[in-house]
Amino acid sequence: MLFSFLASPAHRLTARYARLGSLLLTGLLSAATLQAAEAPANTSEMASLTPEKLMEAVKWRADGNSRQADITLELWQGQQLRDTRQVRYLEQDKGQSRDTLMYISEPKDVAGTSLLFQSDAEKSSDDDSIYLYLPALRKAKQLAARNKQGRFIGSEFIYADLEWLRPEDFSYQSKGQVMWHDRPVIELEATARQDTVLEKTGYSRKVLWVDPQYQLIVATDFYDEQGRLLKRMEVEKVEQIQNIWTITQQRMDNLQSGQSTRMYVKNISYDVAVNDRLFNRQQLGKRW
Repeated sequence: MLFSFLASPAHRLTARYARLGSLLLTGLLSAATLQAAEAPANTSEMASLTPEKLMEAVKWRADGNSRQADITLELWQGQQLRDTRQVRYLEQDKGQSRDTLMYISEPKDVAGTSLLFQSDAEKSSDDDSIYLYLPALRKAKQLAARNKQGRFIGSEFIYADLEWLRPEDFSYQSKGQVMWHDRPVIELEATARQDTVLEKTGYSRKVLWVDPQYQLIVATDFYDEQGRLLKRMEVEKVEQIQNIWTITQQRMDNLQSGQSTRMYVKNISYDVAVNDRLFNRQQLGKRW
């Protein structure tokens, strides 16, 4: 979802896009609970997994059953800050399903805008529901698949970027192990399996760099429908919170428009008590 979790000994990564060995590397992706017995025991075992199983390990990485945070989004045009957004984030997992709430508190022109994501791992990504509440309309509407390419409150993150990770939407090819900031990572090329995936995301393919020890995507390149490099996501800072390595700063750069979004995450808590009634489309627009 909107913010990702990174287990890494480094507390700050470079703010510039680096090459991975001879090459280089969406948050906005957190993961549900993974039973310890299901997780590969070490890095070599992770590295030996097929790309599909590696991505499943990323999806189901342990990070508690619920999480909340305050998020600041900075919208940049080149080196100029255009605007900021303040977002309250709340999420819970129940078995194979996940509900996510976002409430925008600032600025005033978008305050009260709310989103509810409802995902079920046993259903196809086409069945994932996103409800958007706009204060001016005073009602929530469900986004159609084609509208998930829309920009989230003017940022470089689209609604599809914020959905639960769906490894089955893409076919994968491993490009082998390379180095990322002195860490061995696995480079994967992901190609959209169906036209419905392309319709929903606008991405014909992605290049991912996965840390096999910590079961995390550390960066992503996104390619548009014509195969041109469109966006680049990279991590800039990580911190350990409640014994979980957590990305607290990342960015998404649109390489075609020159616009970028910088994300700062704070006040993060895991395994928080959650009121189930909040995850209801009728409750959207109400600050919790």
